[in-house]
Amino acid sequence: MSSPLYREYTAVLIGGTGRLGSHLVRSFLLSPLCSRLVSIGRPGHAERLNNFITTKMGNAGAKSKLKTIDIAEDLSDLPAALKEYGTGAELAVSALGARGGRYGSASPADLFRLDVATNLSFAETAAQQLGASHVALMSHVSANYSNKTTSDDAMPGNFREAKGLLEYRIETSEVLKSLGTRVSLFKPALITGEPSDQCEAPPAVSTSSSSSVKERLIQALYPIKAQFMRTQYREISADHLALAVRINHEMCVPSEGVSMEPLGYEECMRLIGKDDDI
Repeated sequence: MSSPLYREYTAVLIGGTGRLGSHLVRSFLLSPLCSRLVSIGRPGHAERLNNFITTKMGNAGAKSKLKTIDIAEDLSDLPAALKEYGTGAELAVSALGARGGRYGSASPADLFRLDVATNLSFAETAAQQLGASHVALMSHVSANYSNKTTSDDAMPGNFREAKGLLEYRIETSEVLKSLGTRVSLFKPALITGEPSDQCEAPPAVSTSSSSSVKERLIQALYPIKAQFMRTQYREISADHLALAVRINHEMCVPSEGVSMEPLGYEECMRLIGKDDDI
């Protein structure tokens, strides 16, 4: 990474009501360099997010930089909404993913539609139509892909395969290559956070109580297990990851010739000045 560039910018975000997204919104609103944040989401997202931010931050000041937009449940009008409300954004960030994907409770179809296809479309639309020079996406430390999962009709079998397929599609995107778009791929093992500290959308009808129990167990037990694993497999809190995403844009530029940059636990902790936690 080379020396930081301190300048104002505007950002566009999808996935702004989940565990990570809730912290991303607050982090960008608190930044003196972010002059405008556009958050786009499913029906009801705008009201929920505005109410959540009012509760956490009040009505004045930083909240005035936030523009919230609702689109169709299936996100089919996301490209049109991006063009209408996000044109000119320098940074495009996605925290979007299939509900429960990280915990094994999302279907292969949802993993492909949300984690792969929608995120790829978001990145390419932001770069090509909005003029965004920097795209930040969420992957996983164990993301992997094979010849089987990279074919045109590939369907990921699990969360890690979905993230691996996303990385492959991003890496081979002619749109992103031709524009020289900087793509930051954040690769956390597990994102932790308190439910009370996030603006979460209502659970889907298909979400079972057993999957909720599984999620809570993983959140509680994984940090214990991770103590005996290599550093990159450690959990990271949503607020720390959100701060790393913001600082990576505001203070770092990739080395010459590098357009796709993977950032794991160690890189994120260095970004936010927590080297002692590595």
